[in-house]
Amino acid sequence: MSEISTSKGRYEFLGFCLDVQERLLQRNGGRVSITPKIFDLLLLFVENANRLLGKEEIMRTVWPDTHIDEATLTRTVSELRKTLGEKAGEANFLQTVPKRGYRFVAPVEIPTAAVPEVGIAVGTVSHSLMSETPPIATANLWRAWRGSVLAVSLAGMVVVLAGIWAFEARFSRASPVTQSIAVLPFQHLENSGTDQFLELGIADTLITRLSGVSALNVRPANAVRKFRDPEQDPVAIGRILKVDTVLDGSVQTMFDQIRVTLRLIRVRDGKPLWAATLDGDSRDLFSLQDSVSREVAQALKLQLSPNERQVFAKRSTGDREAYGAYLKGRFFLGKRTPEGYEKAIDYFQQATRLDSSYALAYAGLADGYLMLQGDAGENPLEATPKARAAAQKALQLDPALGAAHNSLAAIAEDYDRDYPTAEKEFKLAVELDPGFASAHEWYGDFLGLMGRFDQALAEEDRALEIDPLSLTINEKKGKVLLWARHYDQAIQQLQKTLEMDPGFSPALIWLSRAYALRGRAAESLAASEKNNQAQPGIEAAENLAMSYAAAGHKDAAMEIVRELQARGQREYVPAFNLSYVYVFLKQKDKAIEELEIASEKHDINVNSLKIDPLLDPLRSDPRFRELLKRANLGI
Repeated sequence: MSEISTSKGRYEFLGFCLDVQERLLQRNGGRVSITPKIFDLLLLFVENANRLLGKEEIMRTVWPDTHIDEATLTRTVSELRKTLGEKAGEANFLQTVPKRGYRFVAPVEIPTAAVPEVGIAVGTVSHSLMSETPPIATANLWRAWRGSVLAVSLAGMVVVLAGIWAFEARFSRASPVTQSIAVLPFQHLENSGTDQFLELGIADTLITRLSGVSALNVRPANAVRKFRDPEQDPVAIGRILKVDTVLDGSVQTMFDQIRVTLRLIRVRDGKPLWAATLDGDSRDLFSLQDSVSREVAQALKLQLSPNERQVFAKRSTGDREAYGAYLKGRFFLGKRTPEGYEKAIDYFQQATRLDSSYALAYAGLADGYLMLQGDAGENPLEATPKARAAAQKALQLDPALGAAHNSLAAIAEDYDRDYPTAEKEFKLAVELDPGFASAHEWYGDFLGLMGRFDQALAEEDRALEIDPLSLTINEKKGKVLLWARHYDQAIQQLQKTLEMDPGFSPALIWLSRAYALRGRAAESLAASEKNNQAQPGIEAAENLAMSYAAAGHKDAAMEIVRELQARGQREYVPAFNLSYVYVFLKQKDKAIEELEIASEKHDINVNSLKIDPLLDPLRSDPRFRELLKRANLGI
């Protein structure tokens, strides 16, 4: 936009009406005094609502023939805030993006005589939730606040809890206004620091609960976690995440008070659909969550089944310290590193000590042990019993907890080799929490192991509908395609995954295997070498040895095998993947020997014996058929 618009339209926002033709600003029908330059500045903002406007663009547009400095711009913006009645520390109209510019965040409407669009009505909510402080006193406190602000991001304030039935009747016959939504990490308004564990963890709690609503397709916490930069455009993020709407906002605290500002934005056209500002007491965080949840649920026009209503009304804990420990556990679990898993386990254990009835904390503990085993190579004989105990405790406290059923399904599949029980638990997890992407992902992996490839791919596709940017789900789909012997499609899917993250180790490993199966030994070796450089470890070394063997470099392959065997005297080294090396070296006896060791040690990969194409050269051997029987996989 190079000059101020000459549109003859009208814009309405938060009680104001901006008449472009008359160059008039009104508030609730009364005229507001405004200078020409401030009018031009306001018009620029409302015509670009929700878009970050850089300082240079603003100055070039509002002062096209005059050179001004940033100080002049800052003063003019300050005058505009005063004209709109925006107090210090508030961002109901203008959001300052440090070192970049400003964003107009109030919902803007263009009045029209046409039939109104079906959907959510643009509106605002402003509530004071203080039980002891009158609204006027609260407002005075906020007005007086000029010091540094301890800002925390409470995207999870939208945890939908008790009291939902009080307002559900108001919109029970309405249609939902959105099919997919992303809850973005909330931003703090001042440079006073933020508690990253609280910011990301509460969002995870929020997303978990909203995911239980069949009318909503909610992006998981891992999908939105990367979008923490306040300079990023929420509409652009929504397009990346492929959602209909985004919910973002900010949180401020002063003494024991919290102010939560929320916005719901339609991604298709960037239109702000709804906004709310709520005040509460930080000492009663859960009550504030209740209040915010009521407003958001009403804005989304959710239709709740009886089961969903119960999920919405449930509080997982009433202990603030236990809640904080749980959030930190989820934060470190999301890092997907061995060190992160260890820290997550420590925090989940702390949460269960503080609240022994905290089912979600036990479920998190089970996830921690399983991920430590699956991603970090922890000995299954040590990690799995701990994961089982934690998952069983979670279900004892809350039989309807989908995440715990998902964990027990994985244990039945990988450790017990009890496949009927595994499928039963996976189906329960999906039924209880249909928006839980990991449940669909893991169930799809299980179906692939059982050779039911069409069903497996359908589950992986459903998981991708929920979380299209998930590296692990994209990689899992590639792996299932490989198991189904669609090697070229597997290569394409794994390459697509690596476009999102070129160093993602699981995708590099499976890509190297797909190349090896396709006879493209040089490309297999290149992928394995890249992975070994980026993510060195036991699995990377085993895979590199396989690629050397596939390329005919026996000495290089065996040198790695000998090093791994020496390490096996000191630590757990999974034997299953070493069988691949011997398969390509055409040493069938050694390959089967490694598989027998893997079976004895409950290596989690043993359950792929039935379908793994890398093991096809061994299938005619009676010893291999015996391994299948031992793994309950038949012949």
